[in-house]
Amino acid sequence: METLCIFKHQIIIAFSPDWIKKSVVDNKEFIHGKLSDFFTEDAISIATGIGLWNNDIADAPTSKIYPFLDSDDTLSLTRSGETINIPKYWATFLVYWPLNDATPIKQVCDSLNKFYPIVEFAHPNYLYHLNSVPNDTFYYTYQQNLQHDPFNPIFMVDAHINIENAWDISVGIPEVKLGIYDYPIFYTHEDFGGGTLATSKIKGGKVYYVNALGVTDPKDISAFNINNTYDNHGTLVAGIAAAIRNNEKGIAGIAGGDFTAGNVGTSLYSFGITGEPFVQVKNPTTPNNALCSDADASAAIVDGANYIKQPNGTYTGYGLDIQNHSWGGDSSSVNVRRAIKGAARNQCVLVCSRGNNNKATDDPNGTDAIIYPATYNDEWVISVGASGSNKQRLNIFDNNVGCPFNWSSMYGKKMDVLAPGSFNYVASTLDGALQATKSGNSCFATNYCFFDGTSAAAPHVAGLASLILSKYRVSNGFYDTLEPEDVENLIEKYAQHHAPGPSFYNGDQGWGLINPDNTLDKIKNNQYNIYHFTNGWPKTETNMGNITITVPIPSIGNPGLFGLPAGSYVVEKWKIEENYTNTFGSSEQILGYWPRLNATNGFKDFSTNFLTDDEYASYSFSQSGSTLSVTATTYAYKNTSTGLWLNYEKNNVKTAYSVHTYDPTKNFIEETKKTNLTLKLYPNPATKKAILELNNNKMETFQLFDINGKQHQVEILINPKSLEINTANLPNGLYICKTALSNGAIAVNKLLINN
Repeated sequence: METLCIFKHQIIIAFSPDWIKKSVVDNKEFIHGKLSDFFTEDAISIATGIGLWNNDIADAPTSKIYPFLDSDDTLSLTRSGETINIPKYWATFLVYWPLNDATPIKQVCDSLNKFYPIVEFAHPNYLYHLNSVPNDTFYYTYQQNLQHDPFNPIFMVDAHINIENAWDISVGIPEVKLGIYDYPIFYTHEDFGGGTLATSKIKGGKVYYVNALGVTDPKDISAFNINNTYDNHGTLVAGIAAAIRNNEKGIAGIAGGDFTAGNVGTSLYSFGITGEPFVQVKNPTTPNNALCSDADASAAIVDGANYIKQPNGTYTGYGLDIQNHSWGGDSSSVNVRRAIKGAARNQCVLVCSRGNNNKATDDPNGTDAIIYPATYNDEWVISVGASGSNKQRLNIFDNNVGCPFNWSSMYGKKMDVLAPGSFNYVASTLDGALQATKSGNSCFATNYCFFDGTSAAAPHVAGLASLILSKYRVSNGFYDTLEPEDVENLIEKYAQHHAPGPSFYNGDQGWGLINPDNTLDKIKNNQYNIYHFTNGWPKTETNMGNITITVPIPSIGNPGLFGLPAGSYVVEKWKIEENYTNTFGSSEQILGYWPRLNATNGFKDFSTNFLTDDEYASYSFSQSGSTLSVTATTYAYKNTSTGLWLNYEKNNVKTAYSVHTYDPTKNFIEETKKTNLTLKLYPNPATKKAILELNNNKMETFQLFDINGKQHQVEILINPKSLEINTANLPNGLYICKTALSNGAIAVNKLLINN
């Protein structure tokens, strides 16, 4: 499969930020222009001198890929309240490079990459396809993907994910935000609330509509009438994950809440990165699959993950908790890779479909098994394959009942888990008007149809992630929030494993079929805990002497590293070991532990590993009874010629891991009953002060803790109906408010402070 470009002349180029006019970047009204409009005079002069500039290049039509970012947008707020550095995305542009028809676009990109670090990277504006398959089979049962009906012989025993018991623990809540990256969601569907966007559970998003020139102008979804102009792939994905549950209509979404209790479940955000404007460039070998561009996908990923504070106190970006990506391609884009990595560092759970390939004998280690973004670093994404009627990977040659005979779920290359993807067993939502105009949709009712492929499998996992994040919250009596690797490890560890045991991983089956019941059972109350540990002590820093590293010449898919031009460098190598000893109570059982590389600052051992600037540490775990000993090892490097560290100074190195425990002696029933009151706390994030509404309750005590468990003294002003909290003297970050009331109830609120 060859990934195509939208137009032959489109190239994504990340320039050195020093070359870009910040005043133009900061002008939100100026999105499209000539390349010379974005360059400083000094940069043009230098570019001319080195042969990178002429009149044709100066006049090349150029567009911002990230028009929503300013030049000072360098920090983002993660889901747990930590402030992290983000790449200078704003220096990346989509350029219509002047070239003749005989010049391959990749050759031009290779030439541009030789100007590194002035050109940080250049590659074609790749296209990716949706991971759907033809709807060529119709079976007459409904949601076998979620439950088994023993009284209905048509329902296959092994086709479902055992969801009903999980719903006794968590059904999804609106505070959790899930982005669907796909065709725009048909937001007026009855199973999303119906009527208008304002009445639906789709809370926002954008449509990346491409005009006739191939230029994208992202617009808020409210500016579009999402109807049968668009394909229903995104609507089908959204329905599986979070169609409203218990509303006496249609289907039950996995994280669809409980309508009878006034809860419509996880909030959906629609990022329409593909649509009918791409119809003229659809891949002729897969005519039902529209394409999305590299530039649009990366912009949407960054916008969805970031949460950047502006000078006026507002935030840009959506701060999503979860992203669902049921699309992919075989191009290793530096631009999309950087966006995916940035989203993971922002603590966004990224669920990616593994892809469909009608060859059942693919070599898991072969190049034809690579589909991005599902095969990017394992700690960044959850890669999802499709299962059929027998709990195993859907394969056209394994007698998997209901498997269409023209595709198989891909496998290998770090596939994590399986979820239902057989056409016969997965039902979802779609636009009835489109249903009547499109051929090949086997639908069992108006606005409802069957859906298959790894595109259908991925939202099962996104829905399960929503249930996990909805349950494990401070407001439910848990101490902390979960990070992406916590969610991934819970899903993998408690999946329906294949023989010989629960620690068995198989490249063909991953960790097995997801099991929401078993997974939610392991966080069903605060007898279970997931502890986060960082910055171990004692800390040992060892100077390993000088070594020579070679930064390769940048090429497509192989960016430059650390902002260094290609060449050899002598660097001072430091080995940092952080040692931890975690001793839990005698009754507290250790269920599992795992590294959190997204929260790690440090690098691999460059003398024994391929040179990379991805964060990394190695972890050695040793358990003896209720004591866990951990040694985390990472490296820092200093350029001896400049004295500058490569991204992380040795004193700023950080390691991180999680421990999952269970204490059967903890009285969760008593604590759950006490922590049963929700009080309104605003503004959140707070600047200088916050107001806690007491709802006619009398306050007994108020306590404020940071995320490390340290209690902070704070001035409070008690009013008849509210409590005013003075936050002016507190460091920025995430805090836990515990308010004891005279009726015996305890309210727990999470407060983000940004003074």
